[in-house]
Amino acid sequence: MGTGNITLKEAFLDDHREMTRGFVKLHERLEGGDWSAAKGLAAEINRVAGPHIEFEESLYYPRLAPVVGATAIRHMYREHSVGLDVIRDILAADQSVPDQTLLREFADRCRRMLEHAHSCGVLVSHLTGLPEDEERELLKRLLKMRYDGRLWTEVGD
Repeated sequence: MGTGNITLKEAFLDDHREMTRGFVKLHERLEGGDWSAAKGLAAEINRVAGPHIEFEESLYYPRLAPVVGATAIRHMYREHSVGLDVIRDILAADQSVPDQTLLREFADRCRRMLEHAHSCGVLVSHLTGLPEDEERELLKRLLKMRYDGRLWTEVGD
């Protein structure tokens, strides 16, 4: 699998932006009470975020641990759990529009995942300055994860 001209940082940021945009839209739909659109967006986020989360949790976070500390990494995994749980809960809910309390709770959990996405995006600087062979290998693995296309709900199991 060739990597073309894309860098690891570019590929990572592309995935990260797409996932973040999905959560922004999901939050808006939940706040607006558009349940049908929210369920569709949750399914899309599940598909789009799977390879990105798999890369972060299996390769990137373990590599970051010596730099940012184990406590920070555990916190990031917990934040992923918030996002994964809200996606699972929305996908598992029936088609009828939940009451306003539940919609607000889902929206709040999306907001918490967005806070994580913003703080995690700052850490991308640690993907620059890697040895060239390590960057190539990580990029190759990220692209393979994209190709394999595991859902977030499969990665989080």
